[in-house]
Amino acid sequence: VNPSGALNADTSPARAGDILTLYGTGEGLLRASGNLQVTLQETKVSIAGIPAEVLFAGAAPGFRGLFQVNLRVPPGIRLRGRVPVQLEVGPFRNPSNQLLAVE
Repeated sequence: VNPSGALNADTSPARAGDILTLYGTGEGLLRASGNLQVTLQETKVSIAGIPAEVLFAGAAPGFRGLFQVNLRVPPGIRLRGRVPVQLEVGPFRNPSNQLLAVE
């Protein structure tokens, strides 16, 4: 999901520096951090092979079993179009065919 709330797509791509939200399931164990539940294992994201800053990784507030990752698109990203996004929580990775649209 892009900062505007629009789904990320060719017609609404993300830009360098944007904060995006990814959703999924299967993040593993969580731990309490204040009022939030965050991942127990380290969470990393890369976009087109470039590490992205992970701002939050944990339970999506208000949704049972839904995982949320807020990340910043790397400021130095130069690629355009559909690029691969890799999410890692501990030793687990998302399917390698998942893409983000960037401009």
